[in-house]
Amino acid sequence: MLSGYAYLYDERLNDRKYDREVSRFEAEISRRGMNGRVGKFALFRHARDIVADLMHSGAQTLVVVGDDKTLFTAIGALGDANPMIGFVSLLDDGPVAKGLGIPKGIASVDTLMARFHETVDLGLVGTRAFLSELVADGPGITLHVDKQFKIAPPPGGSLVIRNLGVDSDAHDGKLDVFILPPPDRRRFTWKKESSDQTHLQFKEARLERTVAGSCMVDGAPLEGETLELGVRPQALKIITGRRGRAEA
Repeated sequence: MLSGYAYLYDERLNDRKYDREVSRFEAEISRRGMNGRVGKFALFRHARDIVADLMHSGAQTLVVVGDDKTLFTAIGALGDANPMIGFVSLLDDGPVAKGLGIPKGIASVDTLMARFHETVDLGLVGTRAFLSELVADGPGITLHVDKQFKIAPPPGGSLVIRNLGVDSDAHDGKLDVFILPPPDRRRFTWKKESSDQTHLQFKEARLERTVAGSCMVDGAPLEGETLELGVRPQALKIITGRRGRAEA
């Protein structure tokens, strides 16, 4: 009999070097009666179709197995589905996993069992949701903020629009934008990046480019001359560690 869980694996876990870790994880969830339908991201199949198939099983909790990148892909593929999200970091102990208090490996099964969870905001690029951040650099970038004013990075600089991460709170119903100066090209420097960055918040904005290029949204490229940005407050239920607020 299947539980209320479904499991979504990163395709990189097909590599034989992960066989032992995956086997240990599956044995542990079986021992605890947490079996569920399993799906895997695949090169020639759309992520949203894979997630939709898993959700049709009736599972109430979707457990993403991989690393931060896997989690970002899964969240971007949820569409209208709204399951509780669990996260098992078998590939890498990334900053989002750490920020959520998720231990690496099968120790994360204890976190799943405890089911401490938070409800966090999601950023939006059009209808595409993102958890962490959007990064835009290159010439010709302008951000029109809340239909009130516009800003642009200095030549060689960049914009980071963040929902979850350093100096950003994924519970406040706003996105944070950081205007960064050009990176210091010197080999050695003690200068902190934050000393020269501008930081403000918004609920709605439009990113425009006069020069063709792409942004990175949760680490994946996204092209477009005009991108509508927003926030979906309290949109994602995610299981975390005991330490509370989801800030990476």
